[in-house]
Amino acid sequence: MYNRNAAYDFGALEKPKRRGQIVELPSRAARRKERLKTKRKILTGVFSVFMIAAAAVSTFILGQVKLTEITDQTEKAEKVLGARECENTELHMAKESQGAEKALSNDSVHNEIVKIPKEELKEIH
Repeated sequence: MYNRNAAYDFGALEKPKRRGQIVELPSRAARRKERLKTKRKILTGVFSVFMIAAAAVSTFILGQVKLTEITDQTEKAEKVLGARECENTELHMAKESQGAEKALSNDSVHNEIVKIPKEELKEIH
């Protein structure tokens, strides 16, 4: 009869196994070197993460210090500005009072106050 399993014979693709073939395991020194390499990689990764975290924290703290310094400088500048504004207001008022006194004491200019009746104002408009 006809063999239907011939198309699925995967055993033909495999390498033939040799009997008595010995597989050597790595020596203790080679296994120790591999463990050391693995530990070294892990420690390097942990150290890198620690350094990145430390850099981030120190950058944050430095930013807060600079922000505090700028805030202090701004407050001092606002105090000085307030004092200068008060001084400016005082000088402006003193100037106006001196100008009003000069205008009242000036004899060359005659100012008269004239009352106009309401009827005449209505006619003008």
